[in-house]
Amino acid sequence: MRRLSLLSLVFLAAGALLIGCSSSSPGGGSSQGPIKLGAVASLTGVAAFPYSTSAAEAVFNQVNRQGGINGRKIDYIVADDAGSPTQGSAAARKLVNTDGVVAMVGATSLADCTTDGTFYQTMGISVLQGVGIDAGCFNSPAIASVNTGPYYDIAVALYYLSQVEHLPRVCLDLPNAGIPISAYQPALDIWKRATGKTLTAEVSAPINDDPAPGMAELASDGCKGVVLATTTQTYPEFLSAASAAGLTSAGHLVMGVSSAYTQSMPAAMGAQGQGFLAAAEFQPFTSDDAAVQPYLSLMKSAGLTPSAFGEAGYVAAEIMVAALKTIKGPITKASVSAALRARAYPSSLLAKPFKWSTQPNKSLIIVEIHDGKWIVPSKAWITLG
Repeated sequence: MRRLSLLSLVFLAAGALLIGCSSSSPGGGSSQGPIKLGAVASLTGVAAFPYSTSAAEAVFNQVNRQGGINGRKIDYIVADDAGSPTQGSAAARKLVNTDGVVAMVGATSLADCTTDGTFYQTMGISVLQGVGIDAGCFNSPAIASVNTGPYYDIAVALYYLSQVEHLPRVCLDLPNAGIPISAYQPALDIWKRATGKTLTAEVSAPINDDPAPGMAELASDGCKGVVLATTTQTYPEFLSAASAAGLTSAGHLVMGVSSAYTQSMPAAMGAQGQGFLAAAEFQPFTSDDAAVQPYLSLMKSAGLTPSAFGEAGYVAAEIMVAALKTIKGPITKASVSAALRARAYPSSLLAKPFKWSTQPNKSLIIVEIHDGKWIVPSKAWITLG
């Protein structure tokens, strides 16, 4: 009996070893069990951005309800960095080294790209970012953001004022939220390459300072068009200051960037918002275009409020799902990275199919507040570069 027992243990051990060999692969991942995807997001802290990961989770939940990826469910693990590089770095390492995620997807973070970009590249992890905020989201080969980001956002707004509205003296008001105005020089370079033009004037002051002096300075410089790139919450105050300085009178325009395009902005601006323009990074979620209906339908069923950041998470997740479906064999860090880079992935919310690069999205569409709601004055996208 003892010999039989030992022999049984040997077979059991061998069987376990064979099972282990058949279900896991070098470089993380497996051919069995859930597919682990991660995200390091700023869910709390000074600025909270839960919208993109919530939308991505809704996509993955829908896929799981429909049977998963070849029968395998997606396990989406979201870690909060609270806007802290230290906390984010620890979260990234836990997701990769302990939880064993095969890719990162759908996040909006104030710190992750710059803090952990080198780590992701070293570990062979691809990051399909929902909303890229800082420069690190647009200069690492390991990271591709589905949104346009701050550089093309500002550049397209400048282009619209100078080339579409044909305003002769275009200026920029870029409140300082801890990032020096010099960090946005790439945006000005993109605009200059496309038009040959330069700014008439630019102002920058701490985000919580009174915006009136800056607007008065731009008015005295003869600005006819002003791109206002501030935080969502401060747009009504800045627009009031611009109006008081005469920058919204006949022959003038003040335009926001994508941070202005929120569902609540028309109500927050009130009557002064009539005619206010902004640039949207995705097919506008407030439009009745058929292209946006699948997104709106999923948000409704998931109990989520539609938003531009939500669109980013949705797009990132649908691209990830499409890439996973192309993989034959084990789903690993390497196979996911290869699949994401192997082809272009279309999305109804993007101007062009997504193709992996440090700046895959270079297109925006203009939206306008009219009679207390957002409209799309033209369905034409503006693409630079």
